[in-house]
Amino acid sequence: PTVRNMFGAAARDGRPEALAQVGAEQIANAPRAAEVMKAYESRPNLSDILSGVRCSVTLIVGEEDRTCDLAGAEAMAARLADARVVVLPGCGHYYAVEQPEETAAALRLALAPAR
Repeated sequence: PTVRNMFGAAARDGRPEALAQVGAEQIANAPRAAEVMKAYESRPNLSDILSGVRCSVTLIVGEEDRTCDLAGAEAMAARLADARVVVLPGCGHYYAVEQPEETAAALRLALAPAR
């Protein structure tokens, strides 16, 4: 249920293979879950260094992501010198699995040489 709830409604209802893929990955990594959670809890707050980042940054967020939501992405973007937020409509936390084509398009645009 936790994995299912992290997906956007469209993927929950229409992409059972995506849910199965992520669910299987989570189960395979379950033995290390406590280690991952401990790392999350003990990671340093690096938000103070964001203003020093000088490269262009693209932040991709799913419109329905409740883990890393739009407000968080916008707050991060505001602290970066050159940031763009791409919102994938109807998408949850697993945007690369839920909407791989849209994610790839956003990455291609972000990585395209400046003209």
